[in-house]
Amino acid sequence: MDKFTIDKRTRIIARRDDGALLATNHPSATFNDIYEEAVIIDNNEILSPILPIGSLTKVDDWEIVDYYFLSTNIIEDSLIGFAVGDAFGVPVETLDRDNVRKLNLKDMTTGVHNVLKGTWSDDTSMVVATMESISNNNGNIDYDDIMNNFIKMKNNGEYTSTGVMFDIGSTTTKALNNYIIDKDISKCGCKEFLANGNGSLMRILPFSLYCIMNNLDDETTKEIINTASSLTHAHDISKMGCYIYTEYLRNIISTKNPFIAFESILEKDYSCYSKEAKEAYSRLLDETFVEIEEKDISSTGYIVDTLESMFYSIINSDDFESSILTAVNLGNDTDTIAALTGSITAIIYKGVIPQRWQDDLVKKDYLTLVSNKFNEVLKQEDKVKKY
Repeated sequence: MDKFTIDKRTRIIARRDDGALLATNHPSATFNDIYEEAVIIDNNEILSPILPIGSLTKVDDWEIVDYYFLSTNIIEDSLIGFAVGDAFGVPVETLDRDNVRKLNLKDMTTGVHNVLKGTWSDDTSMVVATMESISNNNGNIDYDDIMNNFIKMKNNGEYTSTGVMFDIGSTTTKALNNYIIDKDISKCGCKEFLANGNGSLMRILPFSLYCIMNNLDDETTKEIINTASSLTHAHDISKMGCYIYTEYLRNIISTKNPFIAFESILEKDYSCYSKEAKEAYSRLLDETFVEIEEKDISSTGYIVDTLESMFYSIINSDDFESSILTAVNLGNDTDTIAALTGSITAIIYKGVIPQRWQDDLVKKDYLTLVSNKFNEVLKQEDKVKKY
């Protein structure tokens, strides 16, 4: 039987209990509009020939993808992918593009922060601190508890890879100091335009997974993501960036297709965000962004630049390894860009992360325990529903 070519633009529509997938290259195909070209596939093998139009028209016949079918280790894959990207980028953070490329990096190394290779930064530490808080609160989000965990990280080195905090951002530090004084999560975040670094985006992953795995509606998702960002970065540009990442991750989990997932974020409702925020993301939220050239990418710590760099790295790679190398070779804020990229591509490529990089990753076993604990608490009481 002939192979059915599945490329990055193939839309995965649904699944059956036996694991077969319905695929079509028509991006507008729906349950009630099955095209003649549709075939049932599994691991690139055609399981049935061309389907007659209308042969599958009931949602009861085909159910939308659920997350545990796609991968029983979504959270672990994403966290390890995040930490590997973070650790790979730490040694060359702040170096410009040309100087990073002169190093011809293929493996983890030491560098600007004078730490062991495989050491992850505050990016991963804040993700871990958040996951631990939600896990210890039986799957509930307690923003005060999360802020207190961040303070423990900053002051005592908890949730870190070395026992000592390093590389924490100025906006995050200011927000934590505000919280220590007022103990008010509604006031501690920085609201000025210059506070739109990537400090909330780099730690949003647990909140994103929480919303996705609990199948929360769009309004509730926005409320959680906006509040989570505002703990440190309260400007609309930061909040909208975190929401874009969350919705992209949601569709990556359901399709494992970077192009289809990108199309999905173009269709989202951003009306709750300011005109300034929407204008800031106007280039990213355009269908032509997938054609952007590297010379037009600015890999700075500004959240818009960071998101664009992440998308560029994902779209222009064919596996996890190439995605991290692409992200790091952009230079500048290499740890955060590579971490965010890795959190996504680890899912796209089903956790296939180079073993040599995993072996170098500091406290990998600890990260696995954190992710498994977080995964278990989200599964309680049948919280994970069909997508």
